[in-house]
Amino acid sequence: IAIPDQSFHQIIVAGGNAESVEVFGAPMEDRKWTKVGTAYKDAYGAQAFMLAAGMFMVGGDRMWKGSVQSETSELWPVPRKHAPMPSPRSDAHVVIEGNRVTLVGGHTTDGKKVEQDLVFDGITKTWTESRDAKLDYLRDLDKLGESLWLEPYAHDIFVTTEAVYRYSNGKWEKRAALATSHAGGAAIKLSDKRNDKDEVVVSNKVLVVGGIDETHAAAEICDAGPT
Repeated sequence: IAIPDQSFHQIIVAGGNAESVEVFGAPMEDRKWTKVGTAYKDAYGAQAFMLAAGMFMVGGDRMWKGSVQSETSELWPVPRKHAPMPSPRSDAHVVIEGNRVTLVGGHTTDGKKVEQDLVFDGITKTWTESRDAKLDYLRDLDKLGESLWLEPYAHDIFVTTEAVYRYSNGKWEKRAALATSHAGGAAIKLSDKRNDKDEVVVSNKVLVVGGIDETHAAAEICDAGPT
C-alpha cells in the first residue's frame, strides 16, 4: 500500500510481505526512504486511508491462508495498532467523511456478502457496525466486474480491470473502456486544478496503472465524463 500524503509531500508505504512502514521524502528535500515503524504483514488488498487524525491500514486477505485480516494499524504520525474490525471483510468500499471512515459491504472468508457496514472513528480509534441506506448504490458494484484500487476515493467513479464507470441519474454508466486489462492494478482520479483566472477546472480524468501481468505495466488515462 502506498499512500500519498499531500499535506507533507510524502509517500507512506506499508503492508505486503514486510512489516515495515516506510516514508519517502521526510522532509521533501531528503528524497530518501526512512523506516518509521511496523505494521502487520500478509496484507494483500488491505484498505488504506488518510484522515486529519492520521493514516490507517485495515483488513486485507491473508493470501494462501484462506482467511481475512481484522487488524487496524495507524501508519502515521505514530505507527501503532488499534482495535481490530469486529467483522473482518475484504473488497469493501471506503467512504470518508471528516475523521470517520465507513467500509461498505465486502465479503467474508467464504465469499459471502457482508450486509452490515463498519464505521471507524479516527478520533476514538474504535469501530461500530451500522447500515446507511444512502450508500446502497455501492453494495453491488462487483456485478460490474473486478475492481481496481481507487485513490482518492471518488464515490461516483468505479474502475474495473476493463472499464471506467460513473454513477449518474441513479445508475452506474460505463464511460470508457480500458485499452488493456489491469488486473491487480490501481486507479487514481486526477486532481482538479485552477486556470489562469483562478477558476476551478474539474478533472474527469482517471489514471490507470500497473497490474499483475508485466505486459500490462503501461499506464493509460481515461475520461470518466462530467458529473
